[in-house]
Amino acid sequence: MTQCSAVTVIAARFDAPLSKGDDNSSHPDGASLSTAGTEIGWDTPDGMARRERHVRSWLSIWPDLDAAMAFHRDHRNYLPVLARATESVAMVGLPYACHGTLNWLPSGAAADLYPQLSKRPEKAGPVLVMTSLGIGNPQEGLVAFGQGVTAVRKAFAENPAVLMDVNMLPDMPMIDGPTLTLWRSEKDVMAGAYRSDPHKTAMKMRNGALARASFTRMAVVAAEGIWDGYDVGQA
Repeated sequence: MTQCSAVTVIAARFDAPLSKGDDNSSHPDGASLSTAGTEIGWDTPDGMARRERHVRSWLSIWPDLDAAMAFHRDHRNYLPVLARATESVAMVGLPYACHGTLNWLPSGAAADLYPQLSKRPEKAGPVLVMTSLGIGNPQEGLVAFGQGVTAVRKAFAENPAVLMDVNMLPDMPMIDGPTLTLWRSEKDVMAGAYRSDPHKTAMKMRNGALARASFTRMAVVAAEGIWDGYDVGQA
């Protein structure tokens, strides 16, 4: 059986903002790429992103599913700060579609992050979507971009098909920030993101503030925890 790339996503909410020293985790052994960051808010007058330190997330890309599952099983030992969380989730996804460019690798190609994509799932099930946007010239349209993101997040919060929506501002600001959304099915992704506003219009936005973008769809193969009161394991 061919081993496929895998992704682990962990998100946690805290009752008080974390300080910079509260999370002292390092790059997990065996991960091809790993990044962590705080929640991000775009509803600011100047359009500049605002860190919201009461939510923190961790994203790692693995060369195969076995490595991802081993980390998933042990993630609480790797992240002791989770013991302080009011709620948290941990998921494992198998990427099966990706497109676009981002600045995580020298090539800038999103597909390079996943050397071996899995096949599209034959059965309908939850889909984890990772999108990324790179900021070009902040003076050219960043306020409009922030307004668009805020509108999209409001719509997602009201959409029962969106089980989780996390926007990460990485600790290293030079890395494109990922948005991670968990959907009930790929059909819901198409309806809620591609055929409905405000996201449908936001995808068409082109101005100097946006330098690049990417998206990845993943089949969820393991999930546990609570987010906004919802048990993601039920999905």
